[in-house]
Amino acid sequence: MLKTVKKMMIDEFCLIKEVQRLEDELRHLKLRDTNIAAYTEWFNELALLCPDVVPNEKKKVELYIKGLSKVIKGETTSSRPTMLNVVVRMAHTLMEQKIQAKNERIAESNKRRWENNNQCGNNNRNNNDNHNNNNRNNNNKNCGNHHDNNCHNQYNQRRQDDKSFINSGLSHLIDIKPVRLNISYELELEDGKLVSTNAVLRGCTLNLLNQLFEVNLIPIELGTFDVMIGMDWLVKHDALIVCGKKEVHIPVKGKMLVVKGNCDVSRLKVVSYIKARKYIQRGCHLFIAHVKEKEPKEKRLEDMPIIHDFFEVFRDDLPGLPQPRQVEFRIKLVPGATLVARAPYRLAPSEMKELSDQLKKLSYKGFI
Repeated sequence: MLKTVKKMMIDEFCLIKEVQRLEDELRHLKLRDTNIAAYTEWFNELALLCPDVVPNEKKKVELYIKGLSKVIKGETTSSRPTMLNVVVRMAHTLMEQKIQAKNERIAESNKRRWENNNQCGNNNRNNNDNHNNNNRNNNNKNCGNHHDNNCHNQYNQRRQDDKSFINSGLSHLIDIKPVRLNISYELELEDGKLVSTNAVLRGCTLNLLNQLFEVNLIPIELGTFDVMIGMDWLVKHDALIVCGKKEVHIPVKGKMLVVKGNCDVSRLKVVSYIKARKYIQRGCHLFIAHVKEKEPKEKRLEDMPIIHDFFEVFRDDLPGLPQPRQVEFRIKLVPGATLVARAPYRLAPSEMKELSDQLKKLSYKGFI
C-alpha cells in the first residue's frame, strides 16, 4: 500500500526530467573522501525516490558497493552480503579502521620528525663552539647539520619498524647480490642483543597465497624467525590488519587477499621480554611465579563412576552352562477327581429363526 501511494505521488508531483536526473545520480553515486555517513544517507534518500532503479534488495546492495571507494570495496565485495544494512555496517566499520590507521601513521610520522629535529637541535647547541671554530664545511648528509662525531640522527634512520628483514642464515638461498648502503641498520633481539648490518637484498619476491609481491629484505640475525615484514611494505600495498581475527587484508587487482594467522595457537597470553621490561619501566607491577605442571594420575578401575551395580551373573565356582538333557513332563492327577462334562449350547427356536433371517439378508446383499 505504501509503495503504491509513493509511486502515485511521484507520478503526480515529480517532473519526468527531475526523476531521470535523480535516477542517473543514483546510478553514478560515488563516495567522496571518507565521509561514509553522508554517502549512506544520500543513497537511502535516492533509493526511496527512485524505486525503479533499485527494485529489490540485491540491486540496492550492488549499487551501494559500486559507489564505495577502492580501499574498502574489495573487502566488502569478498564477503558477498545480501542485505543492505549488513553492507552499510561493514562499510562504516572498514572506513573507521582506515581512518584510524591513517591517523596513527600521521602521528607516528610527526613523532619521528619531532625526535629528529629535537636530537639534531640539541647536538647543534652542545657543539656550537666546535662547529664555529673548526669544520664549517663538515656538513653531515644524514640530517643536514654539522657534527664532530657520528650523526645522532642516524638512530632514527635505523629504525627497524619500517623495514623488512630476513634471517642471515637463509639469505644465501636467495640468488640476489646484496647491495651495501652508506648507513647501517640495527635490530634489538628479545635477549637485548643488538645486531647491525648495511646490506640489503633488493627486488626479492614474496609469495602469499600464489600472489607475488616485491619486497626489499635486509639480512640480519633474527633468531627463530625467518622473515619479518615491516610497516613500509604494508603501507605500500594498503594492507589492513584485523587484530581480532588475526588476518591481514591486501587488495590485489580489485580483489581482497586475506592472509590468516595460525588459529591453533594457545590462548595463553605471552609477553616478550622487551615488552615486559618496557612495562616495568612505566611503573607496572611485576610478579614472579614458579609454575610446575602437575602430572596426571593413572586411571584405576575404582576411579570410574558407577551408574548401576549389577549382581554377578557367572560366579567363579560356576564352570559354565549345564549340558542339554531330556526332561519328562507329567501332570499329577488328584485322587477321586472326574472329568468335567458340559452340555453343548443350543439356541431357542425364536433365536434360530432370527439368526436365519439375518443370514438370508446378508446373503441377498452379497456379503455371504
